[in-house]
Amino acid sequence: MGRTLSVGLACLFGATIGAFVGLDVLSRVMPKGFAGIMGAAVGGGTGWITIDFREFCAGFMRVWRRTTSWRPRYAYWKALFVGLAVGVSFATSFVLCFWLLGATLKMFTENDSTMFVWTSDGLYLATTFMGLIILCAGVLVEHDIGRLSAAGLQHYLQGKLFWLFVFSPIGVPCVALYFCVRAVLTAPRWVPTCCRFVKMVFIEVHSQRRTICFVDSAIGAGFGFYLGDAIIGGLFGAIIGMINYHVVSVRWLKLSVR
Repeated sequence: MGRTLSVGLACLFGATIGAFVGLDVLSRVMPKGFAGIMGAAVGGGTGWITIDFREFCAGFMRVWRRTTSWRPRYAYWKALFVGLAVGVSFATSFVLCFWLLGATLKMFTENDSTMFVWTSDGLYLATTFMGLIILCAGVLVEHDIGRLSAAGLQHYLQGKLFWLFVFSPIGVPCVALYFCVRAVLTAPRWVPTCCRFVKMVFIEVHSQRRTICFVDSAIGAGFGFYLGDAIIGGLFGAIIGMINYHVVSVRWLKLSVR
């Protein structure tokens, strides 16, 4: 019964997400019929990934270790996120203080733009200060910085200052544009590699239960899309998923569904 319930929950989640994406996201940017098909595909994919999620993550990591030598530097990222948390805390304090100061000045000057100007200045200083804290957090975990040459040290500092620029208000749109252009230019080189990686992950983790969840989540997402209600689509996907798994596959066809 537990395996049947897990199929039902995966189909419920997948169908709900697929119908929601089709109704509230894709239907705004593409024709309704095509949005329904794409929403069903999203729902099916979500259900396929959700069922036996731990096994999916384990299979993903096995394929990752076989195909790439890159490993995250856990100490660096841990310090980076700690610095981010501290920076956000200080940034919030900065913004609140400047907002209160601007609100107080507005009471005495009766100038509607005063609070906006002071709040904007506080936001800029806060985000820049947050970038400085993240920069320092990254430096603290670099144990070999003292052994760098002059050119290496310059390159290192340029890389760290890049993140300071990222977290400043003026840097966000510039960095976003830079990464978009870079992704477009490098896409032809990475598409074949990504396709091979997806194929290897599919072969590693695919099972009959995933097939059932994909099909029934897609059906539920399509049903919910054309009814205009993502919740009903999710419930419909869960019901037919449990019936398909427990009644049709296990009891009637006597399949050993893994």
